[in-house]
Amino acid sequence: MTDSVKRNETSPLSGEDRLRARQRVVFMSAVILSFAGFVTGLMTGFIGFESMPAWMAIGLSLALVIVVLGVSWIYFRNSDELELQDNLFAAAGGLTAYALGYPIWTLLAMTAVLPPVDHNLLFIGVMSVAGLVYLARKIIHA
Repeated sequence: MTDSVKRNETSPLSGEDRLRARQRVVFMSAVILSFAGFVTGLMTGFIGFESMPAWMAIGLSLALVIVVLGVSWIYFRNSDELELQDNLFAAAGGLTAYALGYPIWTLLAMTAVLPPVDHNLLFIGVMSVAGLVYLARKIIHA
């Protein structure tokens, strides 16, 4: 049983009201994380990587780490067991994609079959695999 369920068992709210409250927290977590990514992208897009001062890059990086860790902590405290399991499978899928993709791409790049590893493309691929695994789990449970 998660902490949020234990915390909410003494609440006078019905089970449906507690579920809606948890869903609002999860939705707001996604909104806040999306906004943090938007602000980061906006700042780097307008200022540019080459002309951004080091202090700004460090501050932006620290702020992003704090926001992502804080909101993720709130998100996972308000997620039920099934949601946690879906996230675990998605993370495992992304890690598997990286654990296979990077060495294979590096090996093929050493033999000149592929160009050198493009880390941006690898990141997009890993996140795409994780997202697809998550969606597949959601479709299975629907």
